[in-house]
Amino acid sequence: LCCLALVLTGILKPAAAFSQFASTNIVLFAAMFVLGHAFFACGLVDDMGNVIRRYSDNEKKLVFIILVVGGILSAFLSNTSTTAVFLPLIIGIAAATGFSRSRLLYTMMIAVGMGGCVTFLGGPGWLFTKEQIELAHPGVTVSMFELAKIGLPLFLVSVVYMMTVGYKLTPDRNPEEQAEVETKQREHKPGWHKTFVLIDMILTITAMIFADQLKVNACVSATIGALALVLAGVISESEAYQAISWKTLFLFGGILPLSTALKETGAGDMIADVILKAMGNTTNPYVITGVCMLIPCVLSQFLSNATTMAVFTPLGVSVATAIGADPTAVIMAISVGACLAIATPIGQPGNAMIYGPSGLKFIDYARAGLPLLLIMYVVSVVLIPNLWPFF
Repeated sequence: LCCLALVLTGILKPAAAFSQFASTNIVLFAAMFVLGHAFFACGLVDDMGNVIRRYSDNEKKLVFIILVVGGILSAFLSNTSTTAVFLPLIIGIAAATGFSRSRLLYTMMIAVGMGGCVTFLGGPGWLFTKEQIELAHPGVTVSMFELAKIGLPLFLVSVVYMMTVGYKLTPDRNPEEQAEVETKQREHKPGWHKTFVLIDMILTITAMIFADQLKVNACVSATIGALALVLAGVISESEAYQAISWKTLFLFGGILPLSTALKETGAGDMIADVILKAMGNTTNPYVITGVCMLIPCVLSQFLSNATTMAVFTPLGVSVATAIGADPTAVIMAISVGACLAIATPIGQPGNAMIYGPSGLKFIDYARAGLPLLLIMYVVSVVLIPNLWPFF
């Protein structure tokens, strides 16, 4: 709809409106969906589930291991898939141990949500951040781990918070329906599949880390990694196609031309002027960070955080241009604000997925999540201007 609207109104030519479907970041995410699927399909995630079960004799240890394992997985794999796999596992552990199901599930939600902020692979919304930074700096390719500068501190803050007060602040609820979550029986795979997938994933991520030194774009490394899985027979071609979230890729390719339209029509400058007036034309980087984070942070509690990033990151370039700042800093402030979607069941898929099974009410998310959100907001306002200087 976005592409068509821009074409039919004559704002963009068809080639420009649909050009983002050829973005290297779309290719990268498509390949990573395939790699992630193989990770789940071969049983490696089940093995990690067994690690969590080993610590189920002690509630404190269990909470810690859920935070660590959930965070690590969601940094590189689909947040939705990670939540789907761990949901029945944690429900089973809660039933066997008597520990609070609602508290354990909320802990998992925080782990997956904030772990997904450590790399640009952690969620579809980060696609927009990476692309906008690269568009603002032609010829520059942003590292997959650039986000870890802010994402890792925020994840560590969330771990400390949940280990201390967050777990206690989460109400102990019993779901109205006690029906068990259906677990999908995985097809038995040969043992060597796990080894192949693990090696393939390590080599692919290593190639991404050293992309500049190797002079190989991350999307090429990811595509080679995905293709190797199919050629080796670890997953079939049809599985590879099914693993790709086409909805995510169409959202990305369809909404990005809006940034071109905002720039070419001057609409971005108009909106930037309104934002600048709200800031009082200040050049204080901490104030700019706080203001740029605020609106996306509030909206992402009630809209998809990916959608919020898609709409607001293009405006970051206009705001940066108007104040003479580095677009990276403004785009990161907007994106980090949008990623703090933890105070309602709406902002991220994982939030919604635990809503029924946990028995938590809408207000419960705010009770446990708002203090953490405020802490991470302050931490972000302090760190972002120092990690990515505005001027």
